Amino acid sequence: MSKRTTRTAVPWVIMALLSVMIFAPLPLLADEEEEQTEENPEEIGQEMAEEESAQGISQAELEGFREDISETVIEEQLQSMELIAENKTLALYIDSQTLEIAVKVKQSDRVWFSNPADRESDSIANGENKALLDSQFSITYYNRYGQSSVMHSSVSADNGQFEMVPSENGVTVIYTLGDMSKGIDAIPKRISTERLESAILNKIEDEKLREDLQKRFMYIEEEDVYERRDESFPKVVLERTLTLFEEIGYNEEELAIDNAEAGGNEETGDGKPVFTIPIEYKLAEEQLLVSIDSANIEQNEHFPIGEIDLLPFFGAANEHRSGYMFIPDGSGALIYLNNGKTNYQPIDIPVYGEDLAEFTRRKMEVVQPARLPVFGMQQEEKGFLTVVEEGSGIASIKADVAGRLNLYNSVYSSFELKKKGEVSLSGGDRESTVSLFQEESYQGNMVLRYQFLQDQDTSYSHMATTYRDYLIEKEGLSAISEAEDIPFYLELMGSIWKRKTILGIPYKSLEPLTTFEQAEHILNELLAADVSTVKLRYNGWFNNGIHHSIPTKINIDKEIGGKNGLEAFQAYLKENDIPLFPDAAFMNVHRNSFAFQPSRDAARYLTKKIAERYPYNPASFLVDRTKSSFYLLSPDKLETTIQKFTDSFTELGIGQLALRDLGDRLHADYRTDNVIDREEARKIVETQLDYLTDNVSELMVNGGNAYVLPHSDHVLEIPATSSGYNMTDESIPFYQMVIHGSIDYAAQPMNLAADQNGNRQLLKALETGSNPYFQWFYEDPTVVKDTEFNHLYSSHYQIWLEDAISIYQESNQVLSKVRHLPITSHKKIQQGVYETQYGEEYIVTVNYNSHSIQANGETIEAEGYTFRKER
Repeated sequence: MSKRTTRTAVPWVIMALLSVMIFAPLPLLADEEEEQTEENPEEIGQEMAEEESAQGISQAELEGFREDISETVIEEQLQSMELIAENKTLALYIDSQTLEIAVKVKQSDRVWFSNPADRESDSIANGENKALLDSQFSITYYNRYGQSSVMHSSVSADNGQFEMVPSENGVTVIYTLGDMSKGIDAIPKRISTERLESAILNKIEDEKLREDLQKRFMYIEEEDVYERRDESFPKVVLERTLTLFEEIGYNEEELAIDNAEAGGNEETGDGKPVFTIPIEYKLAEEQLLVSIDSANIEQNEHFPIGEIDLLPFFGAANEHRSGYMFIPDGSGALIYLNNGKTNYQPIDIPVYGEDLAEFTRRKMEVVQPARLPVFGMQQEEKGFLTVVEEGSGIASIKADVAGRLNLYNSVYSSFELKKKGEVSLSGGDRESTVSLFQEESYQGNMVLRYQFLQDQDTSYSHMATTYRDYLIEKEGLSAISEAEDIPFYLELMGSIWKRKTILGIPYKSLEPLTTFEQAEHILNELLAADVSTVKLRYNGWFNNGIHHSIPTKINIDKEIGGKNGLEAFQAYLKENDIPLFPDAAFMNVHRNSFAFQPSRDAARYLTKKIAERYPYNPASFLVDRTKSSFYLLSPDKLETTIQKFTDSFTELGIGQLALRDLGDRLHADYRTDNVIDREEARKIVETQLDYLTDNVSELMVNGGNAYVLPHSDHVLEIPATSSGYNMTDESIPFYQMVIHGSIDYAAQPMNLAADQNGNRQLLKALETGSNPYFQWFYEDPTVVKDTEFNHLYSSHYQIWLEDAISIYQESNQVLSKVRHLPITSHKKIQQGVYETQYGEEYIVTVNYNSHSIQANGETIEAEGYTFRKER
């Protein structure tokens, strides 16, 4: 393999590196180890977990707490439970006292518990953490002042406040949480004289009791009513009064009459935080379905549920287990069991990334979004993969290791039913914070599908295969056809806004970066080098440049050639068999117009302000209001916008379309009169993708959130790595393993990557099956100076043309043979050395080290690779 030099003295690279240094979380890098021995991933994880660590608790310390649980104890625990449902592959059990469930995989006799079977011997957990180990879910709820409290489902079992209802292939458990005993609110706050006498006093035979009770109310002569004096009802008196009310028949119906007579306007108290939550456990062939229909949740409106952590300890691994947890951070990440990183923050990542409709003044880190709603656990000879099947738009993935709050490694999902925010109010020298809530709570389903890994393979490779099979079966993902060459993705930048002055007066001018004629020139150079499979994405071609106006109609920018130029360009592309993917942004609108009025069409923050976003300054981490802003289009307006765009777009006779943000970002709209949460927004986007698929032949998307995959032919800027959270131990190409062979894809443009080492970029492409992708323009690079696009400084095509051709040709020799095949295996065989298997025959081994290594009986040169066919 030919060597390529690392590019230097590129100003934007320095900026990118500084940005990475400032923003990136500090991962614990396994690559810093020097020992080079051939090992499998499980052994590497076990050794790392066993190392003494100054950053947390060591493996030896963990294992010293207690003996490991035996198979005999596990079997005894299972036998004490009731078999509630079974099929050919699984058996579902439930404990009628603790309400914990267990699933037995018949083929392997492996058992998965919802709560650790050996939790009673956990010497770290105490108090609330002990209660959490006994719970199947926990809720976070708020009072009227925005203060949060936590309640665990174990209180339902402890108090006997539950009901088990057998259902087809499973059981529904109806949990009631909270204090069900009557309190002072069972005594009317205000009651008329006539009602006090007729409904209460006249029914009390003991005169002293009548007089005593009447004295505990204050008479308001002007209104002829009695008002309860709360201080007159200490605990003993309250209990005595409630018993008396039961004897005379003053019940909830009578209380409701008096509350209604009081007009409902007077403060009658918020009552108690009491919740009724039904959870269904159901077997579905080889999977366990766990679901909550939030519409069936009963709660006191004064104590709304903010978040539900569902099955937080399902399959939790104790301190003696080896293996890892998988989380969908970026491309995917592993957390080795018992890695000792108890001094780092636990994992809590929102599925599909941050909600831009949730305003934050600071952005302290840049992270990779979680594109896929999945998580998993591998412990020794068993494993599971969980898909967040419904409610993924409001879901987060959480994970923690043993040694912090308890002796268990756990990974699970939570759901945010009601968003909470804060607004600061100031006046003079005073400042206060007021809590704000989403007007309507989420009213949909939350469904988890647990899939149990069988056979001998429980690795993350098998997890990826399992999820790919799920997408094939449930979402219609299909294999792509075999082709001679891989695609070469090229994004050309059309026109941008630039500030200029005339006679000292500033104004904005639309400046071309690449005209249609110049695009032909670039493509001719690629074609002359036998790069003939170009997939051309054109950005900034209509409605005033890259930051175009809302695309309800299309006006081709005359600065790059106008309508006539586009028609001539289309003829050229057709002659050379190059598909054109014009780029359009729908979710972010960069300026208001007659077609887009922010007050009418933009989403709203929780504060009810218009959702207008600015870039963040990488030096201060604060919003940079010197830069151009953009508005978030309300998901409610997406259907109209896309349909109007499609009507205009189809007239151009172009069969392909690139979606800049529809598959990359997902935001809510907290407008008071029409709240659209992120799950509802996700469904709206899916519906519009169906519409677009019916009107264009090919779709190219950015980012590639899971819900766009069934509609996508090409996905660009997929995550090449994870965020590198301190808690995690390895990045893995899980995302690529799921979609390879079904969708063509590429990571970020190679010329904009922080690592400008051409060899390493090639190795990453071969390891992950990613196609080459470059973002270029034609004009002199100085045209982007002092603009908001100065990050494109190194995107001049001539800087990269030679290397791009070389990288494409070399990667094509390998990837063209495997483009249509799934990635069946990926593993780390040495430090800095990874092996990827495509299909059943082809294996690529890459060496990122600066020295040669021996692997699989062959030498791999420094920053080199091997490609072989097994059969």
